[in-house]
Amino acid sequence: GVQVWIDRERLNSGDNEARQIGTALDKATCLLAFWGNEWMGSNNCRAEWNMFADRVNKKHGVTRSDCFVCVADEWDFQLDPEMQLQTWGCTVQWMLMPEPSTSDFENTAEELGNGIKKRLGEMAS
Repeated sequence: GVQVWIDRERLNSGDNEARQIGTALDKATCLLAFWGNEWMGSNNCRAEWNMFADRVNKKHGVTRSDCFVCVADEWDFQLDPEMQLQTWGCTVQWMLMPEPSTSDFENTAEELGNGIKKRLGEMAS
């Protein structure tokens, strides 16, 4: 199976959160980010993306194909210069997530999951 590390579920209170997240990102085989205006405004979210992007840039076992983005919240689709650089000119794979109450949500989530499974399968071979 695939082990998923979600910060809200895996952080141990009392331990250094930044260290825990950094360790998890250092071991991660892919990153799934849920972009929106709030995410783009979060220094913590951006720092996590930048840590993973740094591994891509240094070719530490991950590539751009291991970065998955869902636009799951209101977003103006603007990247500031830092995110332009850290997304290689926004050449990452991304998909627009419909509202959970719509019929397209399940299909889009399945498509995303299949893309991640495919990428993990490619890495295993």
